[in-house]
Amino acid sequence: MSDEAQFVLPAEEAANAGVAEAFNQGMVLSTGEAAYLLTTYTAQRKENNPSFQMPPVVKKTYEYTSKFAQVKTVEALKLIREFLLERKIHQYEYGVLSSLMPETSDEAIALLPSLRRFSDNELAVTLEEMAMMRRNQ
Repeated sequence: MSDEAQFVLPAEEAANAGVAEAFNQGMVLSTGEAAYLLTTYTAQRKENNPSFQMPPVVKKTYEYTSKFAQVKTVEALKLIREFLLERKIHQYEYGVLSSLMPETSDEAIALLPSLRRFSDNELAVTLEEMAMMRRNQ
């Protein structure tokens, strides 16, 4: 697995969040990416079997991700992922930032104290760029 695809939560945040060790190796998706994957999954299943019905847990997850996804186009999802990972944002930070889209650096740091490693200006510019990508989708 590449370094980009690894989810490594800093020890202090893992302890606070109660994250299981097994979760530390997964790839983090934004809410929009999860919605896209579930849409694709459903379309493929229906293509193969027109009477396909989503299992209840998949249906609820699909409804949730579709409702709360901040970014909805594949192009914008790709741009935001690449943009954040180029800025050395960790996978878990990517998941939070791209799903919640905080507007200010103070809000982002309140959600992710690990972002203190960036200056307020760097973080503000990053958040503004993300907001612009979302608006232009």
